[in-house]
Amino acid sequence: MNPTPSICVVVVAHNPGPYFSDCVQSILAQTLAPQQIILVDNGCTDGTSALCNKLARQHPEIEVVHRDNLGASRGRAAGLAWCREKFVCFVDGDDLLHPQMLQWLWQACQQTGADVSVCGLQSFSDTPPAPAPCEPSVAVLFHPHHLRGLLLDKRVEYSMCNKLYRCTLLSELTWDSPIVYNEDLYLNWALFQKLSHVAVVEQAGYWYRQHPQSTSHRPLNHAMLQDQKQVAEAIYQQGQAPDTAQFVGAFYLEKLLYLDSMILRQRQPAPFKESHRDFVQAIRRQIKEQRRNPQLSFALKAIALMAGYLPGMYHVVCRLVLRDRQN
Repeated sequence: MNPTPSICVVVVAHNPGPYFSDCVQSILAQTLAPQQIILVDNGCTDGTSALCNKLARQHPEIEVVHRDNLGASRGRAAGLAWCREKFVCFVDGDDLLHPQMLQWLWQACQQTGADVSVCGLQSFSDTPPAPAPCEPSVAVLFHPHHLRGLLLDKRVEYSMCNKLYRCTLLSELTWDSPIVYNEDLYLNWALFQKLSHVAVVEQAGYWYRQHPQSTSHRPLNHAMLQDQKQVAEAIYQQGQAPDTAQFVGAFYLEKLLYLDSMILRQRQPAPFKESHRDFVQAIRRQIKEQRRNPQLSFALKAIALMAGYLPGMYHVVCRLVLRDRQN
């Protein structure tokens, strides 16, 4: 006999504006209804606070937590503190869920015995994806492949929002880190190291809305670079066990290349000159350390050599080929 579903959805909202109502409706419309929905008013000043209270009056499964702006991670922790169910799913207040997402994730955990299940993430801007019903396949990633899936082969997105977690696993996480950018990656890395396996639903169930206020559209700043570099360095230092060192090293070099490319894509890269110099030096060190790493493709090694020893050419390539995040 399958256990009765026990799912809480924590929605963290910080001024989501007109997108918030659709977000909550996509949760209420799930084919597997959550038993509890917690709306975290994360310092909203756009009328979302009143809408949260209205929705709670209309739907008995909805509860509201009003807080000052705690940031994404601490906002989720504030909602999690009120959770009474066995599993939790996090949602950002401007995103949407495929109508079957919770059903897919719950079934994946029950079928595989996993404490965490994950589905695909699909971004959109104006028009949400068409929610065609389907029965996706489920894969199981055992240790250390679930860590590789998180860091390197992109089978597991960094986000905390496209996953279903057993709540007891989250109690030992540090939610008050000063890290803002890539905090989801670091939290998942800390959590996944404790897991024997993860269930992967081979279908995009979480729909990430991109708009001018999205994190991915914010202008480049020093905190964005340093936070991501700090997270990547911490993972690199912690991932030196024999069964993880190679793909963790490949992840770290790839991350350094990506962060340096973000600088070189800028129309005015001069303010980041010192950071660029630091990245070039770090890339050179990693080229030497990772030169025999079988997890590094020939193409990535070639790009690393260009970035480390022909930075002028790498700058031209970044400007010509990588057109996103050009400010």
